[in-house]
Amino acid sequence: MNAIFSTAAITAVAPAIALSQPQDDGVDHAAVLARAERVVELLRTCVVCDGWKIDEEAAERTLQYFRSQAAGQPDNDEEWQAAIDFIGSHGQSLDWILLGEPGCMICGGASNSDRARSNAHNDSVLLALEEQIFEVREAAHAHDEEIFRLCEVWRSEIHRLHNEICAGRLELTYREAWDRVSEMPESKEHDRLVGLGEPHHAKKDQLIEEMWATPALTSEGRRSKVLVLLGCIMGQNDDDGWQEHDGSYLISPEAELARKLLIEFVGGEPGESLRDQFRASAA
Repeated sequence: MNAIFSTAAITAVAPAIALSQPQDDGVDHAAVLARAERVVELLRTCVVCDGWKIDEEAAERTLQYFRSQAAGQPDNDEEWQAAIDFIGSHGQSLDWILLGEPGCMICGGASNSDRARSNAHNDSVLLALEEQIFEVREAAHAHDEEIFRLCEVWRSEIHRLHNEICAGRLELTYREAWDRVSEMPESKEHDRLVGLGEPHHAKKDQLIEEMWATPALTSEGRRSKVLVLLGCIMGQNDDDGWQEHDGSYLISPEAELARKLLIEFVGGEPGESLRDQFRASAA
């Protein structure tokens, strides 16, 4: 083990760990209980963060489980799982409590240090996501021009049929008129092309969600996220004005102020590059 267990990780390995906990396994259950009591004591009495409060009910249930083990009572899978849940939800080290092994706590603390953040994170993940997002976005919109053309064709036909029905010149229900339009080659091709783009749109949304879950620690990382925000999220339609760069569209005063503020927050050379890219009102 080289990291503090997360709740998900503990839950995933819990069955395997449970199977490795027979009463006569050589584990010093009295020492395990002492370490668990120390964990609970510290979580109860130390200032962890603003608003911190230990889950007293879960803590006491966990201690009771380890007390029963120290007393030589039979194992209880349900109570063992409850102890696992408490340890994981409070960010504690299962290795240390069960085995007295502090390595995971040491490495876990180091992974959250300023040194780790400054040395190991250079926003390369964000830059890679930016590239993927725009590649997938291009694939998602590859057939837009033809989709819009076909849409105009079948929409014109459905409007024509509805007008004929309203004028009494055509004896069809609206449902029958729609079914007739749905059978048009243009309508079927429209639906086919839309279907081709849907997986790419879903992938783009997934990548954007991953990007937004990744903190930006540099101006280049902030530039990356702002570009995706303006180009893929808020700039879904040209008329929105968020992607204004050549004076061909009007940008609303609200969008102009928001975009200028975002670029200011980016700062440095990456911010200047965004000003050049969205130069209509951002400079």
